[in-house]
Amino acid sequence: MQGGTNATDIITLREGDVLKISFTANANLNTTEPVRRDGMISMPLIGEVKAAGKTPKQLEADLVDLYSTQLLSKEVTVEVQSSTFPFM
Repeated sequence: MQGGTNATDIITLREGDVLKISFTANANLNTTEPVRRDGMISMPLIGEVKAAGKTPKQLEADLVDLYSTQLLSKEVTVEVQSSTFPFM
């Protein structure tokens, strides 16, 4: 979104959030993961990834980098399905 701010630019992921992670061209990697107390999530093929303290967009960029050798399409979407922090 050019010139604007959307929720994924301002939300900071934290412990207890539940994330829906979708891979456009690799549906077999799609997953729903809770952010654990240690701030990590478990991802197929690559293991533990730090999520807490990042925005969804930052985590998307990290996942594209971490999966770079497995992905045909570099499109990953991170959505917060539920949060421990109320949205405004």
